[in-house]
Amino acid sequence: MSTSITRFVVGWDSSPAASAALDWALDRAKEIGASVHLVHAVLAVPPVPYGDMPLDQGIYDDIANAILALGSQRAHEHAPDVPLTTDRMYRGVSGALLESVAPGDVIAIGSRSHGGFAGLLVGSTAVQVTTHSPVPVVVLHAPGTRTGAWDARGPIVVGLDGTEVSRDALEFALTLADQSGAAVEAVHAWTLPPVELVPPNLLTAEQQEAISIEHERVAVEAVAGVGAEFPDVHLTVRAVQGVPHEVLLKLAERARLVVLGTRGRGEFRGTILGSTSNTVLHRAACPVAVVRQHH
Repeated sequence: MSTSITRFVVGWDSSPAASAALDWALDRAKEIGASVHLVHAVLAVPPVPYGDMPLDQGIYDDIANAILALGSQRAHEHAPDVPLTTDRMYRGVSGALLESVAPGDVIAIGSRSHGGFAGLLVGSTAVQVTTHSPVPVVVLHAPGTRTGAWDARGPIVVGLDGTEVSRDALEFALTLADQSGAAVEAVHAWTLPPVELVPPNLLTAEQQEAISIEHERVAVEAVAGVGAEFPDVHLTVRAVQGVPHEVLLKLAERARLVVLGTRGRGEFRGTILGSTSNTVLHRAACPVAVVRQHH
């Protein structure tokens, strides 16, 4: 059985997206009896000043302390009973977060931080963390930055493709659901062979039905064993014909969370974050969790 979730590590810079990540982490921590750890990355002044302008590390430290104080105040007002710790680290944001985690942790990070390029839907820091984190990462958007709908009381939707990566994603979804009382909807999206390979008119109705049955088998086998470890979780399994990211984005409109693996079938070996995960991460309005393969 997977490790229980005991702590949410939040990348904090007081931006609207970071505030959304903190609020989400506090709500989940209160729900499952976990703690929250705020991490703020501080700019370290180099030993030799630039030009003639003196730089004082103390100024940056004072700013960092003020930002952490804002986070602590928000946390105590939002969820006063949730245990809270903070840390100021002299590293880049991605490195600070990755260095802070341990088994049982979940990272919560805003989709964009202060100073991010306006044209980016999901900032480089969020992408870096999701692609390299040894623990699940949940990315959240600032209120009002997404036009789509989502349901904070809906199910946890997890994408399946029959690989070990999606199995780890399923395990995380079931773990969170088991601790929070949520339902899980496991979905395997599939399409007919590309027209370039097999024109649709060459497939008989019986052949198309056989393909559909095969994908239903893939979906059922993808949850076999893992689902049995969580008997108290209401789990539904579906095979849906459609482009994977389109299917998941549609389901995201009524989900509290979408959980995905970093890579699935058909991805280029050099790609760390697969095309489906990347598209859903950028376009879904609801929180999106990305889970790397354990091994």
